[in-house]
Formats: sequence, C-alpha cells, structure tokens
Amino acid sequence: MMWLKAIYHRVIGLVYKNAIERDMDDEMLFHIRMRAQQYIETGLSPEEARRKARKQFGNLGLIKEEGRNVRGGGLMEEFLNDLRYGARTLSKNIGFTVVAVITLALGIGATTAIFSVVNGVLLKSLPYPEPDRIVRVYWRWNEGETGGVTTAQYDFWKKAQSFELAAAYTSSEGGFNLLGGAQPLRVTGGTASEALFRTLKVNPALGRNFTIEEDTRNGPCAAIISDGLWRRNFGGDPAALGKTVALNGESCPIVGILPAGFQFEDPIDVYTPLRMRVNPMTTVITQRWSLD
Repeated sequence: MMWLKAIYHRVIGLVYKNAIERDMDDEMLFHIRMRAQQYIETGLSPEEARRKARKQFGNLGLIKEEGRNVRGGGLMEEFLNDLRYGARTLSKNIGFTVVAVITLALGIGATTAIFSVVNGVLLKSLPYPEPDRIVRVYWRWNEGETGGVTTAQYDFWKKAQSFELAAAYTSSEGGFNLLGGAQPLRVTGGTASEALFRTLKVNPALGRNFTIEEDTRNGPCAAIISDGLWRRNFGGDPAALGKTVALNGESCPIVGILPAGFQFEDPIDVYTPLRMRVNPMTTVITQRWSLD
C-alpha cells in the first residue's frame, strides 16, 4: 500500500502545485529574513546582511526543486511533460506513429500468446492432485506413422514396478452419435482404460470408474460422461446415472459423471472403456513411485 500512498501524494502535489510553490517561497523568505536579522544585529548593514543570508541559504532554485520532489508533484509533472513532448513529436509524423503503434501491438500480442502457451505447457501445474508424479510416456516416431503404443507395450508398462499405475487413453476422431438424452446429439468421445481416472486421482462426482471387467477385450460397454453433457442433455438429474444410452448404435449404461470443470487434454463429452483396443493413436500416462 505504500506505493498507493506515494502516488496519492504526487497527484496532490501536482493538483496543488501553485499553493505548494507559494508555501515554499514564504518559508524560504522567512528563513532568509531571520538570518539577515541576525547579521544586522552583529553590525552589518541591511543590504549586506540580506546578501550574506541569501548566499548562506544556498541555491533557491535547487532547494525548490528538491522540495517539489519531497512534497510530490515534481516527478509527476516531469512525466506529464514527457508525455506531452512525445505526443507532439509523434503528431508531426503520422506515418511513423501508425507503424510504431502497429508494431507494438503485434509485438505485445505475439508475446502474450507465446507466454500463454508456455505458461499452460511448461509453467502451470497440471490441474490434478500430485501433478509432479504424473508422467506421459512418449513413443518412438517412425516415418509414415502417427506414433502410438502396442498392446504388448501397454501391458509391459502396466506391470513395470517403476510405476504405481499406468493408464491408456485415446480420442475418438469421429465422436459418437448419442441417443437417449433429451435430444439426439453428436458428441466428442474418447476411450480410456479403467485406471485413467485413478492415475489422475480424479473420481467421478457421481457414480464410479470403469471396472476391470469392462476394460477387457469384448467386455461390456459403459459410459462416463462430462458434467457439461450431463447438465446439457440430461438436465443435471442424478437419475441419469444408470440410464442406458446408445453410442453409435451400441447400448451403454452411464456409470459415472465427471466433476464440473474436469478436462483432460481435448474436451471429451463421453468416455468408454478402452477394452484393450490399443491402436496407433493410443497414449499412455503413468504415475511414478514417490522416492521419499
């Protein structure tokens, strides 16, 4: 709050500049007169006494300048003078001014965009508990391939003692045609292994995670939906839990509803079990053991 007080005093000093100037003139004149009176009492003439008093008092202009800075207004006045000078200079060359403003705008915009990306990717923590323990496993990229993992690789990471948990997920490129809600919808979709939300330490707000049985090959279908879809197409009714919907024609009961605001990479409306259908677009994340 000290900087607010400093700004307040400087603004007051600028507003009451003339009054402050008069007060400083009166105060300095008073001190000069008092000192001159002392010299007169020692036997100097009034003219000589005033001359000697002024000389001993010092540079009046410099003292007034220091007084302006102490009482406020001096630096603010200089700042305003600089602004006026800059405005006059720029107004003489409109073309240069336009180019300078556009350049600054583009530079500031690009810097802000870059910082937003860096902050989201490198600086800002993941919005999950213990984010420092979550590891995304990257894979080897081969020419002409999109990258991904095989079923054997995923099974290896699941059994590796280096990790507490391992989970796989993928986004459905086409999404789902959803029937069974308030209205038919085209929704974004993804598949996730039963350990995905446990790895992220995120539990559904209602219902449960996928079971191991649902995540096996040819296992039963199930759906975990986002809070947004639940409110948008099911009216936020808890009775939606357990309701069977059709996803691309396949019947799937809704077993869980994710917490409000949850998002993992791409916005997903409906998750279904991976059911060990690892494909070239599948990604694996793990949670490593704590070394404490």
